[in-house]
Amino acid sequence: MSPQHQFDRLAQVLDVPDNVVGAPSKEEWESFVEGHGCGFRLPEDYGLFLQRYGSGSLVLREEPTNWFMMLWSPFHPDPAQRFLTQCAQDLVSLKAIKSTIGDDFPFKLAFEPGGLLPWGGIEQGLFLCWETSGEPDDWPVVLIEDGYNTTRFDGGFAHFMHQAICEPFSPLFGGRFEAPQKFMWQPV
Repeated sequence: MSPQHQFDRLAQVLDVPDNVVGAPSKEEWESFVEGHGCGFRLPEDYGLFLQRYGSGSLVLREEPTNWFMMLWSPFHPDPAQRFLTQCAQDLVSLKAIKSTIGDDFPFKLAFEPGGLLPWGGIEQGLFLCWETSGEPDDWPVVLIEDGYNTTRFDGGFAHFMHQAICEPFSPLFGGRFEAPQKFMWQPV
């Protein structure tokens, strides 16, 4: 399924908020991707998401102040919360986990071929990363919980987000929810 198709599926289940913050234009996104200095192209559906929804977090509709999933955006209004800053902080944490666990940590980290590149987090300290093997639009999502428990999700960013919204009670999220929940995108 193409990144555009995956994103379109996601857009059917997640409303655009009235007050979008930090949403780049197509030109701003392309400029970031070409010149961000990470050495990575980023998945197209991630860019489409940022262009439509901007910076923010996925929250339970009934508890909008309690975030479920935070997305690192290069266009966040607070420079301390932007993609490269948050990614670097997460990589420091993941490096510490990897050095503690050793060979039991099954992934390389960013800047190594196929290494993990953090792009967000889930409540209670879970890391959301791309495993940067192959083309960016094919990068699987890896969910890391305490370093020992990892889940690799083939399907890409938008497919992962769609499942997070439609099936957050699935084994993918460790059974965090016993029944379907209503989510919304909360701008920062």
